[in-house]
Amino acid sequence: MTIRTVMEPDECDEDDELSKPLIYTGIEEPVTHPDAITLEIESLSTIRYSLPYATHVSLKVYDVVGRLVNKLVDEEVAPGVHTLQWTGKDDVNRRCASGVYFVRFTAGDYQASKKMVLIK
Repeated sequence: MTIRTVMEPDECDEDDELSKPLIYTGIEEPVTHPDAITLEIESLSTIRYSLPYATHVSLKVYDVVGRLVNKLVDEEVAPGVHTLQWTGKDDVNRRCASGVYFVRFTAGDYQASKKMVLIK
């Protein structure tokens, strides 16, 4: 199983570097402040987030039509860097089909979503 984030090319000139398709095994949000909350989708099924303070965290996986697939975290979490694995299974431990999924991350007032592609 492989989970990839995918970015599509833009509408620029075909010879332009920006118009070439990009496929990443992870997207990292730049940290602009040491107190920033961050979310990263790394290679394979690793999801990492960091918190500068304790707060309630919700990390859920949705399918392309918006159905909840799995609730990975829904609890008060201590400050620091946290890593977890999504095994490509739903909340009742069934294997998910290949396709596009979205990770929705909420920590206090901060919210972020990342697209993942599950390839079996």
